[in-house]
Amino acid sequence: MLLTVASRSAARHVAMPNAHRLISRLALSPAPATRVVPAGFRAVVAAFSRTYAATAKAATKKATGTKKATAAAASAKTTAKKSAATKKKTAAGTKKAAAKKAAKPKKTAAKPKAAKKPGRKPKKPLSERQVALLQKKKIAELKKVALLKSPVTKLPESTFTVFFTEKKDQYFPKDQKPNAIEALGKARSDFKTLSAAEIERLEAKVKTNRAANEAAHKKWLASLEPQEIYDAQRARMELSRKGVSLNSRKLPALDDDRIPKQPLVAWLRWLQANYEQFRGIQPTTERVRKAGAIWRELSPEDRKPFEDSYQEDLAAYLKEMESLRKHPHRPSPSP
Repeated sequence: MLLTVASRSAARHVAMPNAHRLISRLALSPAPATRVVPAGFRAVVAAFSRTYAATAKAATKKATGTKKATAAAASAKTTAKKSAATKKKTAAGTKKAAAKKAAKPKKTAAKPKAAKKPGRKPKKPLSERQVALLQKKKIAELKKVALLKSPVTKLPESTFTVFFTEKKDQYFPKDQKPNAIEALGKARSDFKTLSAAEIERLEAKVKTNRAANEAAHKKWLASLEPQEIYDAQRARMELSRKGVSLNSRKLPALDDDRIPKQPLVAWLRWLQANYEQFRGIQPTTERVRKAGAIWRELSPEDRKPFEDSYQEDLAAYLKEMESLRKHPHRPSPSP
């Protein structure tokens, strides 16, 4: 009866740790030698042990599952935290990269570098022969522009030339070999023996020829453009500077009324007005030197009338030459 009550009480409190310890102690404690343990008690203890083992095993499994769930939850939290931290880092890295991209200026397409032009080789100095050839070519070009020859055939303008021209066939017979020296010598001897009436006739012929030549020359100049005449005048001046000898007696004159005359400068106007006081001074260079020295000593008031008249004439000259002056001609400088 006592064991049955104890077994029931133990079975009801099997989950309690103190109960199973008590029963175990009762079952396993050595009994007095004279005490006999009934068989029913052993069966109760065995059943209790099996029940306790199963209960303990289930409790262990539950605790293990709880621990595993707790660990899994903790692991999930850690993973979530790591994932969140990774996302934050990734977002921060993306923001930084975006900021760097925004801050970094866009590289403009590099312009293709222009190919370097090969440097010009320094010109070799011209040889004396080359310089002479260039000078010769320049002179030839100037002579073409200078109108050195007139297309007008001039009539003789001296009494002897008129006489010799009229008697040319007599002094140069066609059936004989011409000898200019002998012909001219004989013509001079005959010319000296001419009568006064014949000389007068020849002089009249000369006047007529000169008038005809002048008319033909003016007609030729009128056929030219003023620009051609102006360029020819400049070309003649350039040839003279280069030392080319021009026979002024044979050169056709280029005095054309369409080309305005360059005005005299102020100091030459003064010299022209006061020329009498320098007339007896020789040579001409000395005369000009003394006149220039006096001009430089004049006061501005004394110079003013001549300078004003020069400026007026110069303005009119430049206006008339505007269409012709491709290369302005400088007036003579003051001394």
